Amino acid sequence: MSKPKAIYHAEDPALVGIAQTLVNSWTNGMTLLSERQLDAFASLFRLRVKYLLLSQVSGFQPQANATATRIQDVLDYVECNLADPLPLDKLAEIANLSTYHFARVFRTAMGRSPHQYVVERRLAVAKRRLSQSDEPLAAIAHVSGFSSQSHMTDTFKKILDVTPGVVRKNSN
Repeated sequence: MSKPKAIYHAEDPALVGIAQTLVNSWTNGMTLLSERQLDAFASLFRLRVKYLLLSQVSGFQPQANATATRIQDVLDYVECNLADPLPLDKLAEIANLSTYHFARVFRTAMGRSPHQYVVERRLAVAKRRLSQSDEPLAAIAHVSGFSSQSHMTDTFKKILDVTPGVVRKNSN
């Protein structure tokens, strides 16, 4: 049996995607991932590495973890389109699943609903922009995907228990 060659992350887009999602969540100021999300990403990573090793050592080609790939496709889409409306049916379409099944699969994989995940990502982007720029709040709300400045303010109050203005003031 031949010795398997090293697996370089640049060779596998799935590993790159998982790593990029983790790095993006970390650098975008997200209250980092919950323990359940970290477990899900660790599982995705382990499954992909196992798949790559098995395919190298024995030529075994197991069925790719379609669910993990679908969830990753949705996470990538959300990250690239936060400023746009992200309805559940659109995210389910990207995952090529029914809306109901997608919502269940996403919650199982990520530990939260798709809507909660999108709101967390939007809040993280808004928090980062508030602390790193002097952009008007309305502009930050727009690029973060909130429908208005008041929507962003209401969401900050509801979830973070502070206003965007307080976040900006505390970051200086």
